[in-house]
Amino acid sequence: MLVEDAVYSQGERKALDTPALRNSRPEQFVNGEFEWLGFVDPTDAEVAPYAERLGIDPLAIEDALSQSQRAKVDRYTSHYSLTVKTIAYNEAERSIDVGDVALIFSERFIFTVRHGSILPLRDVRRDLELTPNRLKAGPAVVVHEYLDRVVDGYIRALDSLQRDEDELEDLVFRHSRDLPISRAYILKREILEFRRAAVPLVDAFNTLMQGSISTIPTSLMPKLKDVYDHLRRAVDDIERMNELIDAALTSCLNLAQVQQNADMRRISAWIALAAVPTMVAGIYGMNFDHMPELRMRAAYYIVIGSLGVFSVGLFFYFRRREWL
Repeated sequence: MLVEDAVYSQGERKALDTPALRNSRPEQFVNGEFEWLGFVDPTDAEVAPYAERLGIDPLAIEDALSQSQRAKVDRYTSHYSLTVKTIAYNEAERSIDVGDVALIFSERFIFTVRHGSILPLRDVRRDLELTPNRLKAGPAVVVHEYLDRVVDGYIRALDSLQRDEDELEDLVFRHSRDLPISRAYILKREILEFRRAAVPLVDAFNTLMQGSISTIPTSLMPKLKDVYDHLRRAVDDIERMNELIDAALTSCLNLAQVQQNADMRRISAWIALAAVPTMVAGIYGMNFDHMPELRMRAAYYIVIGSLGVFSVGLFFYFRRREWL
C-alpha cells in the first residue's frame, strides 16, 4: 500500500496536485528536487507502476518485496538499494520482533518499502519536514536519519535483552532445583535472531562510508560514522551477551548434572540402609529347620538391636559424607 508520495524542493514539500508533477520522472527534477515514496507491505502490482516510472531495477524491487534479505547495499545503474532489519522488543512476549525495510535511492528520489509495524517511516518524514534545512540535502539525509533510528532501536532492544539475561543469571545461581533451562534456550534464540539482523548491517555501513556512493555527500560522512560507532557497540554487546548466555546454558546443564548425581547418592544411601534389614529378613525367611538361634529367648532382640545399630550407624555415616 502506498502510504505517502511527495516531491521536495529545497527541503520544502510540494503537493502532488498536477498530472505533470505526479507523472514526472527523476530526470525532470531540477534544483535539488527529489521525490519520496513510502510503501507498507505492498504487493508487486502496487509498486510496479511507480518503479517503472522511476526506472528502478526489477531486482531491487524483488529484494524489497522478499522480506528475506540480509542487511546489505546493492549498486544498480542509476540508483542504490539499502536493506535494513528493524528490531523492537516485545514486552508482552519477552521476545524481539524483526521487521524489514528497503530504501532505494538516488539523487532525485527515495523509494521505501516497509514490512511490519516497527519504526514507521512516516515519523521520519514528519520530523524531517520540520527541518527543511536538513531535508534539502536530499535522499541521503533520509537514509542517515532512518539508519540512526534503526540503530537506536537496536540499543533499546539490547537494554531489554540485557535485563532478561541478568534475571536468567540470578535464576541459574540461586541454588534452586528448578533450573531455567527452557528460558535460557529461548533467550539464546532471541540473541541469535538479533545477531542475524544486526551484524550484516556493519558491512552495509562500510559500503556506505567508503566514498564510492555518489548520492551520499562527504559532509554526511561524520554523521554516518557516529551511527556506525553506535552500531559497532551494539554488535559488541550482542556478541558479549551471546557468550554469556552460552556460559549460563553450560552452567544450567552442569548444575542439572550435579543435582542428578546428588539425587543418585541419596537414593543409593537409602538403598544401602534398606539392604541390611532386607538381607536379614531374607535369611530368616528361608524356613530351615536347624537354625540354632531361633530357640534362643533373646535372639529376636539381638537381631533387631543389631539391625538398628547398624542402620543408625550407616545413616550418620552418610550424613557425615553429605549423601543424605
